[in-house]
Amino acid sequence: MIRICTHGFVFAYRYGLSSSMDAMVIVAIAWLYVVLMMSITEHTAVAGVMTFLFYGALPLTIVLYLMGTPQRKRNRQLAEKNKAAAAQAATAGESPLSTAKDQDLTTP
Repeated sequence: MIRICTHGFVFAYRYGLSSSMDAMVIVAIAWLYVVLMMSITEHTAVAGVMTFLFYGALPLTIVLYLMGTPQRKRNRQLAEKNKAAAAQAATAGESPLSTAKDQDLTTP
């Protein structure tokens, strides 16, 4: 059990996922499972689909979008910083790769 958990942390670190992102995905999958079970118990198929969409999928997409806003902001700022470094390197006659530093996108 510990080996599996350790492997998950190594995987998350290697591919730039944070533990909070992992927890968010696990909670999202669990919530969809609960809503799916609720929708299966509805009396009609239409009610089941409506329950799944309006009680599960739609609120979950809104929450995940809002929770991903800080990461999108960091990505946008990093892209602007790299673009400015490339423009500055182009005016100085250097390679943009030599002045732009690799940065971790998952840290705040």
